[in-house]
Amino acid sequence: MKAVFIVFLAAASFFAPGMPILCAQQGALKTAAYDEAGFLVDYAQKYGYFSAEGVAVEHSVSTGALRLLNAGRVDACISGMGGAADVFLRGIDIRVLAQLFPALNHYGVSRFSRADAVKIKAAAGGPASGEVAQRLKVMLKYLGAKDVKIAAGRLDDSAKYKLLEEGKTDLVLLDSLSLMRKVRAEGKYYIFEPSEAYKGEGFLTGVLSTRRAIAAKGPELEKFIAGLRAAFDDALVQPDRVVSVLTEVYGFTAPEALAYHGNIVRGAAEASFEPSQGPLDQVLTGVELPANERKKTDLSGILAPEYAIKAVKRRSSPVKK
Repeated sequence: MKAVFIVFLAAASFFAPGMPILCAQQGALKTAAYDEAGFLVDYAQKYGYFSAEGVAVEHSVSTGALRLLNAGRVDACISGMGGAADVFLRGIDIRVLAQLFPALNHYGVSRFSRADAVKIKAAAGGPASGEVAQRLKVMLKYLGAKDVKIAAGRLDDSAKYKLLEEGKTDLVLLDSLSLMRKVRAEGKYYIFEPSEAYKGEGFLTGVLSTRRAIAAKGPELEKFIAGLRAAFDDALVQPDRVVSVLTEVYGFTAPEALAYHGNIVRGAAEASFEPSQGPLDQVLTGVELPANERKKTDLSGILAPEYAIKAVKRRSSPVKK
């Protein structure tokens, strides 16, 4: 009999207002992500890597997975390492079980090209803390833009793009696939690709869980991570399979899916499946929390690499379809 457990996927910030709280039915694998952040789980499902490990997984799409993880409503999530650092420093139970490829879902869109990026003086990304805010700061640093005024408040992609259209900001971070299609089609703005803007800055996605979940569902989590590892390896060398998942599940066009695969391959060079302190320490400098909310001074104890180490050693056999 296959083991069944709940997983939630997200790239959203931990403190997301208006977060839809989904009922986590027993046995369901719930995924919450900005669209394609759930890609690897879909890939592992479609090509039999979870079945090969003897763990049954189901998933859907929503947001606010880190909050649900902390509430015990799910057993694990896949989210940005920057968000994990933000949560951990607040004294909330969270553990990083494995590292995946860099987060690929935020694009910089600007009125200025790379050559003129120093002219950027206003930007809009997200809330004052959390991973999106960290990404914006890293992008501005990479571009060499200084003394930039960042729009306050939590703005959705449409609101940020409106600011850009009205000339009220110089650079925005967008993750909406449909809006990015519009931006590319119009050709009015310069686009900084995720793999370009965050290279070497530790913005990896990770498999996250809690001590409580590990104690309750350790064997299932170990099998889940082993399946992800096998799917990860396979996806790097199977562009046709990647295109199939992204076009069928997430509505990508074939060229968009191929570009995404290229980003995965390039990003994999930065990512060790076994979690390490380095990427987390890199994003740590971008975490800005009020003194009364910060309960820890560093990220000691956030790593729980045992399952990833085992997964690298045992590897699931590819399932031929």
